Amino acid sequence: MFTTEMLEANQTEVVLQDLSYDTLEQLVSFAYCGELRISAGNVQSIMIGANFLQVDEAKDYHLIPERRPYLRSFRTKARCCNDVPGLMFAIGGLSTGGDSLSTVEMYDPLTKRWTPVRSMTSFRSRVGIAVHDRKIYAIGGFNGHDRLKIVESYDYNKNEWTPVAPLTKKRSALAAAFFNNKLYVCGGYDGITSLATVEVYCPEKNTWELGESMTKQRSAAGVAVLDGYLYGKWKLLRNAWVLVFIDLIELNRPRTRKERRKEKLFKLPRASSQNEKAIVGGKSAEPGQQRNFVDPLAGLNTQRIESALAQ
Repeated sequence: MFTTEMLEANQTEVVLQDLSYDTLEQLVSFAYCGELRISAGNVQSIMIGANFLQVDEAKDYHLIPERRPYLRSFRTKARCCNDVPGLMFAIGGLSTGGDSLSTVEMYDPLTKRWTPVRSMTSFRSRVGIAVHDRKIYAIGGFNGHDRLKIVESYDYNKNEWTPVAPLTKKRSALAAAFFNNKLYVCGGYDGITSLATVEVYCPEKNTWELGESMTKQRSAAGVAVLDGYLYGKWKLLRNAWVLVFIDLIELNRPRTRKERRKEKLFKLPRASSQNEKAIVGGKSAEPGQQRNFVDPLAGLNTQRIESALAQ
């Protein structure tokens, strides 16, 4: 009717006879999500509407249930935007010569390639990374000579780094995570000793304030939000913290005060995408030894260790 030179093809409004609003809505929904609810009250109108609109998949799929395994097509498969994977970014790190890097590379799972993007404004390794509101925050780090207070954010749409208010204390090998729209920076190393202090950043005010310090000094740790809780071994901040010490994860749930889990981790930057973990760069303790326990991704354009990974 709409693909031929019939009268309805040029009309702004078309009256579909013997087709109710509810029936049309369900058929359009089936075209997008591949699901259709059939009941005793709507089966007749759905079958008539599907036949009228030539949606044979809907009609056949429900009229001949015993033949469903043989009637599969792209129209009977659920589709949703969650199938689109996210991008990953390898940020900074050390070159093979031991020099700090400012370069950034982006990995697209659809093209399976790493592409250079805008470099940071400063060289740094052991930099803290957090992602919020489609922006990547690079915090502190080490430039090869000194620990840094510098903070900057990367906007993917503009492909540019923008300066952010600096930390109150220089630090590298820090842990960072966003929670309740605020950035928490925990621990780290200032060039002399590991730190126990916590700094909290408010993006709306572009200001830092001191948070509750940890009970122990820690560097090369990690923090994460889990199930809406921020878990901490030292203090419950409404939620709890997950801390990663070297290659150890310790999870302390304040709900039970008893549950604790420890797992060994590899000392490499990582991120998750599509329910899978990605490990990028790093240094092999045994050159030439092949470890085939992961599916390889395309190689980076620049060899680097002690880099940060964001997704």
